[in-house]
Amino acid sequence: MASVAPIIKIFDEADRIKDTWNVEDIDVHNADQFESNPLVIYVWNNKGGDSNVPDLHGTYITTKNIQGDDINEQAVTDKWVQACVDSLASLDDSGGKKFTQIGGSSNVAPICAQGNLTDDEKNDRVIKGTTNIGDKNNDYANYAKITLKVVPDINAIPGIHYFKIRIAGYYM
Repeated sequence: MASVAPIIKIFDEADRIKDTWNVEDIDVHNADQFESNPLVIYVWNNKGGDSNVPDLHGTYITTKNIQGDDINEQAVTDKWVQACVDSLASLDDSGGKKFTQIGGSSNVAPICAQGNLTDDEKNDRVIKGTTNIGDKNNDYANYAKITLKVVPDINAIPGIHYFKIRIAGYYM
């Protein structure tokens, strides 16, 4: 039986399913260690699927606290996580990728598939659910590539902070 919903899975650069992000210690007072190493993820719809599933529309990424809401976690409320979506990336003043601070319901970064989309699909932030072979070098319409990093504020409360990365959208 065909799926009636998108089949969304997140993979890392080594093409392994990514379900946790263990951000190392960050010392905001040390100029060499004030942000995390970047994490690159691939958000796939129907990776390697042999039949079509619905497209994901209006797709975005944000952070939530461990309970799934926007309160009582400094990493979320102060927007420590930054995202750069390759297909929508612009460059900063130094020529590097421009990152967007994300956190909670009001600070999100739009996501769009890597390519092979119409202008309307790009504007609607689509990740296609069409059949594909699951190859990053071939199936550009079925995944979005996102680079994430954590950049705490100088007034960050020391300790362990728990948060979720949330990817959301809708389908028809």
